[in-house]
Amino acid sequence: MTAVIAEPVLRSASWDDLAVMWHEAVTDAEREEVLSEGKRRERLEAQRRARNAERAEWLDAAHAQYTAAEAALRGNLVRAGSPVADAWSLWSGSEQYAMAHCSEELRLWWLDHPRTTVTNWRNQVAQGRHRYRDDRDAETTQGETMTGQPAETVSATDRTPSPLTDAERYAAARENARAAVTERAAQHKATAVAVREPAGLVRQRKAADGAKVLGYVHTMLGRYASLTPAAQDAVALWALHSHVRDGEGRLAWRATPRLLLMSSQPGSGKSRVLELLALLCPHTFGLDTEPTAAGLAHTLDREQATALIDEADVLFGSGKRKESVRAVINSGYTRNGTVLRMRGSKAERARVFGPMAIAGLDVLEKATGDALTALLDRCIIIRMTRAGKGGVADLDGQAERAGELLRQALAAWAQDHLIDLVTAVPAMPEGVHGRSAQIWQPLIAIGDEISPEWGQRAREACDELAVRGGVSDDAQQDAMDELAGIFGEED
Repeated sequence: MTAVIAEPVLRSASWDDLAVMWHEAVTDAEREEVLSEGKRRERLEAQRRARNAERAEWLDAAHAQYTAAEAALRGNLVRAGSPVADAWSLWSGSEQYAMAHCSEELRLWWLDHPRTTVTNWRNQVAQGRHRYRDDRDAETTQGETMTGQPAETVSATDRTPSPLTDAERYAAARENARAAVTERAAQHKATAVAVREPAGLVRQRKAADGAKVLGYVHTMLGRYASLTPAAQDAVALWALHSHVRDGEGRLAWRATPRLLLMSSQPGSGKSRVLELLALLCPHTFGLDTEPTAAGLAHTLDREQATALIDEADVLFGSGKRKESVRAVINSGYTRNGTVLRMRGSKAERARVFGPMAIAGLDVLEKATGDALTALLDRCIIIRMTRAGKGGVADLDGQAERAGELLRQALAAWAQDHLIDLVTAVPAMPEGVHGRSAQIWQPLIAIGDEISPEWGQRAREACDELAVRGGVSDDAQQDAMDELAGIFGEED
């Protein structure tokens, strides 16, 4: 049969075009071809939705296992010396990749909790579906035996109602499949060759020394970035605050400050500080430039990541799309921040509460009028200048290794002190109240929990950056000395 409408025309037509073709069709053959193309597209969309739903279900299960492993092993998931920057890739990568880069502790943990991959998750779901069908067929066969006639001819009133719905049967079957997988893993462990305990493996972990860990972070920031001492303290405390997370992997604070790195000229080291935070903070995926509102919501809700945004002076220009990005950033500084989207007739709500560091030229503050007032109120602002003649050290392999070790130590300390931190109500410095007190509270609570000295340093950083706008006493004195040299004769 010869096609009435050319296939390339149908394939390239939009849904609106198909509707027009349907109404303008002259013959039944033309209308049938348009209808066939519509059905083909609906099948493809149904298949795509099914694949996306299956992958989303796997992603939830795999990420739950990843979070459980991170908590059980205190963040010790990646083998020492491995180039892997993010332990999540051990779940999303291949079996060979995971075994090559995982720590020995994680390898042992996987014996009791088999790694959740796309393949075995799909197999578990398939097994549950088959069990459900087998139970359903068995019940149908039993109905035939009891009545002596085909099950289809038995009236609804004659058949004994099942105590379970189809959905409940499917859920029970899937639980049976999970139990079977667990049982096979236990059998494998019982018959496996005994694994020799690796040298240096400490079962009872010594509690992390918060003051020493934060001191190392402070030193690292001073070596690789040009920051004032108060800014170093604030950035170090902010990095530690991003590790304080609940059992679901979400930030456990009531509010989180946006860390805003600004300067009047390029080359002052803003991006370098973001690179250091990418080494120190959990769940980082590089520096994002000009993210969309949907992409940023995905980063905070699905990936539960620490968002690092560079080139913010470009991002915070005019335009409706950029306004929606600013809305996500503004609303996500408290745990109640959500974004509501409609997908067809269904509503989808994304939780956008999470830590975020932003870097850009100060033109974003000067050239936007009142557009960024709400954002700046939610920020700890670090004003940066170019480094002196000596400059700062270049990031190298040693810096990356130090960052990896510090990230693990920060996570361990945060986990040990989680309850005390999130229930703390620290005294704020004089003049700090309202939203400013709300965003500084996590950092001062961490300082108090570590030691009285760090509590005082946190308050001094708050006083310098929040009350006096980032100008230290030394900087003020230098400015006055310079003015005295200029206007000395007229003083």
